[in-house]
Amino acid sequence: MKSIVISVLAFISIGSLFSLSQQTGPAMQLAETFHDFGDVTEGQEVEYVFKYTNTGNQSLVLTQVHTTCGCTVPKWSTQPLAVGKTGEILVHYNSAGKSGIQNKQIIIQSNAANADPANPMKVTIRVNVLPKK
Repeated sequence: MKSIVISVLAFISIGSLFSLSQQTGPAMQLAETFHDFGDVTEGQEVEYVFKYTNTGNQSLVLTQVHTTCGCTVPKWSTQPLAVGKTGEILVHYNSAGKSGIQNKQIIIQSNAANADPANPMKVTIRVNVLPKK
């Protein structure tokens, strides 16, 4: 009985490894998903670069990067990113007309095999906007 259980577990493990090695397509790995700018004075503009790497086995393409607020503007390349290469998403935040703690999500849509179109990858910025003196 013990040998049957061990055989079944070995078969499942080998099958799992085989299915993982069969995964194809681009894969996106973010270096980080959150950046805190800390305190800024209302009207100040700040920028941050989020880096990502194509860890898959085909070219990665970011098809859309967007936010829900005009105060946060992302810039990214639509050119295919080769396997093993690193790309950047520049996020520009304008605090004009804002106050208090602001959390802004940047939604990343791509052809990555490890990204679910219904639940795309996201990065977030946080900033505490202080009133002008």
